[in-house]
Amino acid sequence: AGKPFPRLYQMCGISDLLLEDNRKFSRYLQERNIPLEYHEVEGTHEWGLWDRVLPDVLKFVFND
Repeated sequence: AGKPFPRLYQMCGISDLLLEDNRKFSRYLQERNIPLEYHEVEGTHEWGLWDRVLPDVLKFVFND
């Protein structure tokens, strides 16, 4: 309460079984003006996708 909310990064593959849940959560945060960077990319819920997007996540974390 009274503290700024941390920036969040959310990413989901468009073939991921959790895509619709990710979209709902993203809308929930946006409706509450919670800072969020949201991305949908080609891929599924697997290591190959996470390996591919890890550089973008690290840029988000370390290039504040």
